Amino acid sequence: DMLTELMASLADQSLPQKLKQYTSPEILLIDELGFDRLEQQDAKNASLFFKVIDGRYCKGSTLSTTNIDFKDLGDYLGDPVVTTAIVDRMVHHSIILTIQGHSWRIHESKKLNTQARKGRSKN
Repeated sequence: DMLTELMASLADQSLPQKLKQYTSPEILLIDELGFDRLEQQDAKNASLFFKVIDGRYCKGSTLSTTNIDFKDLGDYLGDPVVTTAIVDRMVHHSIILTIQGHSWRIHESKKLNTQARKGRSKN
């Protein structure tokens, strides 16, 4: 949604105001980066994403979740050179948590279904 808003702001000349919306908060959460292939549709997205990360660099906390490795992010955003600068700023002064394993949602679903089967067998 952030990249969609920033891309739209290019058309109506509101980019500075939109960037401020994303660069000024103390904490910005960018959840599911790479979840939607929309980010790949235009290489300008890498540049817009850079503007947000650079504007926040050493000024606020930025939390990001993604299923994409840093090495693959350049291909994903469509501009490996700009993405290198993004990653450089993202990892500097950062704590990176890599979570491996099974999906928590699938785990919860299996648990719920097991409980439901037990409940039906008692009836």
